[in-house]
Amino acid sequence: MKAALLFGLEDLRVVDAPDPEPGPDEVTVRVVSFAPYGTDLGVYLNRGGRYPQPYPVGVGADFSGIIDKVGAKVAGWQPGGRVSALTLAHCGTCPNCQAGRTNLCLDPAFTPPPRQVCCQEVTPVFARKLARLPNVVTFDDAAMLGGIAGALNAFDKMRP
Repeated sequence: MKAALLFGLEDLRVVDAPDPEPGPDEVTVRVVSFAPYGTDLGVYLNRGGRYPQPYPVGVGADFSGIIDKVGAKVAGWQPGGRVSALTLAHCGTCPNCQAGRTNLCLDPAFTPPPRQVCCQEVTPVFARKLARLPNVVTFDDAAMLGGIAGALNAFDKMRP
């Protein structure tokens, strides 16, 4: 598959990489649409040293696509399904996750949460992060859901 990897500060390259295999609780998704936004630019520029990581590193978090393969423990999802996904990985079982505050997951394995990478042809995703896409929702619109969800959450918290 083709993947965009950052090899250093402002050194983004498209390279050949092996297709990922899904873990037991994951699916792999063939990416149809990817929506870059501020965090991706921050990673590219390593703004203020805020995004230190070993290179090379993948980029992208917001995407939509079609399920390619399903992990052994995944139920309710099939290859061919149209999906988008939450950006942040979470355990799904701690008190915060159970209360719907998945961005505040308490499980040390998800603190900080592993980065999602989707600026590539196929990406692995925890099945618990998936959202089904109705046929009336385009892949481009679905890839933008992360930003919209963030704005709606802020609106809800502010209660203007």
